[in-house]
Amino acid sequence: MGAHSIGSARVENSGYKGSWSTSEGVFDNDYYRQMLTRGWGPDRAVEGNKDRNQWKTVDHGPPGIMMLNSDLCLAYDNNSLHQACMEKHNFNNRKCKNLQNKGKPINALETQCCAWTHKGALFNKGVFDIKNGKADLCGKKIPSRGKESRFLEVKNACCVNQSSESTGDCDSSQWPKGQSFPNILTFAANENQWLESFAQAWKIATENSHLDLHTLVEYQGDEDDYECGKLRTRKICQTRSHMCSWYRKSKPDDRGRFRFHCGLESLDVEKHKREEAMRKKKEERDERNRLKKIAKEEKAKKRAEEKAKRQAMMEEKKRKRQEERAQRQAAKAKKNEERKARMNKNKSKKRSGGLMDQKPESP
Repeated sequence: MGAHSIGSARVENSGYKGSWSTSEGVFDNDYYRQMLTRGWGPDRAVEGNKDRNQWKTVDHGPPGIMMLNSDLCLAYDNNSLHQACMEKHNFNNRKCKNLQNKGKPINALETQCCAWTHKGALFNKGVFDIKNGKADLCGKKIPSRGKESRFLEVKNACCVNQSSESTGDCDSSQWPKGQSFPNILTFAANENQWLESFAQAWKIATENSHLDLHTLVEYQGDEDDYECGKLRTRKICQTRSHMCSWYRKSKPDDRGRFRFHCGLESLDVEKHKREEAMRKKKEERDERNRLKKIAKEEKAKKRAEEKAKRQAMMEEKKRKRQEERAQRQAAKAKKNEERKARMNKNKSKKRSGGLMDQKPESP
C-alpha cells in the first residue's frame, strides 16, 4: 500500500474518481499523511453508479482527493456506540473508553460519519513537527497547544462540510481503532520507514514461491543467507526452519534499531544461546525430577516398611489377646468344674446324712 501516490482512479477504468494524494506522480508517503490529516465523509454513487461508493474530503482543505473503503478501513472503524456516548457526555473521551473497541470496518455505503484524527497523535508520533508549533490539519493551521487545538475546534475544522445526515465521528479521533492505524501513523511520520517496508513487501510479492532466483548484481555473501533473506515474515521464515531462522540483525538500521529478519539458522547466535540455556535447564529439571523420584520412592519404601511393622505389631497384639482370652476361658471352665464338683459333693453328703438321721419303723 502507498504506491497510490503515483496514480489516480478514473471512472472509465474502475468506476471510481479522484486521486489518493495531492502530490500525484511523486513516489512518497503522502498517501498515509492524507489519510490522517484530512477529514473524510462518504461519497455515494460516484457519477451516478450506485455500486461505486468512496470517501471524499469534508474539511477546509482543497477537494479532489478520495479514499476507498479498503484504504480508510486500515486506520478507522465505524463505531456508532462510541459516538453516541461522546455526544451524551459532551465529548469527554474518558467516559467512553470502554466502547472504543466496539466498532466494525468502515463502509461508505453503510454509514454517514466523519473520519478524522485529532492533533495529539499526529504531534506526539512525529507526523507533525512539534517544534514548529502549528501544522496544516484539515486545511487549517492547528497549534499543538492552546484554545485553537481543543477537540471541538479541530473537529469543526475536519468535519465542517460533512453531510447533514452525519451521525458524527466514525471512530475515536484521539486514537482510531483501525487494524493498521499504528502502521499508518508510522508511515505518515517516517517516509524512510515506509520505503523500507514497501521494498520488503515488493520483494515478497515479486519473488513469492521463487526461492531460486538470482540477483541482477553480484551478491557478496552466502547464497543460502540471501535465499533466507527473501523471507520477510516470521511465518514464511519458519517454513524453511531447517535452514533459516528469525532473529535480530547484527547491524542497526538508519534509525539505530536492531530489527528482526530471516537469516541462516547457523548464524543465529541468540538462538543457539537460547537452545543451550534450554538444554541446561532441561538437564537440571531432569536431575531435579530424578532426585525427587528417588526421594519419593525411598519415602514410599519407608512408609511401606513402617506399615508392615505396624501390621506385625497389631498381629502380635491380636495373637496375645487371643491367647489371654483362651487362658481366661480355660480358667473359667476349670473353676466352673470345681464349683460343680463341690456342689455335687455337698449334695451327696446331705443325702447320706439324711438317711442316717431317719428312725427305724416299729414292728
